[in-house]
Amino acid sequence: MSLSDLQVSTIQNISRGGCSFFSNASYNLEERLHIEIKFPSLREPMKFLGIVKRCEFNKEHKISPYYIGVQFTEMDEAKKNIFFQTLDFFLGKQGSGN
Repeated sequence: MSLSDLQVSTIQNISRGGCSFFSNASYNLEERLHIEIKFPSLREPMKFLGIVKRCEFNKEHKISPYYIGVQFTEMDEAKKNIFFQTLDFFLGKQGSGN
């Protein structure tokens, strides 16, 4: 993967199962993506493999007109609990047990 293949986006929605974001690139449904998510409280970005489940064109977003939904398919098992704890913290689910 070269630097020209990289896309930087701001996540619009995230859960334990996936995320969505706007992109200036269109992706095919079922296309596999390498995803890195940087949380402010973690030193290293979390790395995932995901599958595109949604790619919609939105003409109101001029710079990044594609709304992309990705289902996480693989993540580093050693960091999975850290991801879940961090996500729960940012989503305000402390102590929920989910």
